Amino acid sequence: MNRAFARQPETHRGDLSRGEADLALRTPRPHHTGLVTARIAHTSVPLYASRSFLGRKRLQLRDAASVRGVPIIPQFIARNHDDLVAVSEPVGEQDVWLVTHSEYRRHPKVRATADFLKEIAKGAAGLA
Repeated sequence: MNRAFARQPETHRGDLSRGEADLALRTPRPHHTGLVTARIAHTSVPLYASRSFLGRKRLQLRDAASVRGVPIIPQFIARNHDDLVAVSEPVGEQDVWLVTHSEYRRHPKVRATADFLKEIAKGAAGLA
């Protein structure tokens, strides 16, 4: 596990049960046998659009959910993208889960990474 942290998260969903990942952030909570989960955050999810998209379209909020190019994104992800603008109040809420395979949860490097992610989630710029 001597990997550097990337600025952009990887979008591939590694399968913990097949050993494709040691630790993952998931929503919703997975219920697979052999996985250990810990809720580390609760976040709201508004609809977002890019500033350039809004410049090209006159968006009616009542139609926002049906417009292609207006995704539902957790606030903790969208706030790191200056081009995204919330175009609605939150349309839902979700818990963010830290997940690992039960046999790796006490591994020192997995534990250190999990503790680091929990600290980030609690911080001012956390996962809320």
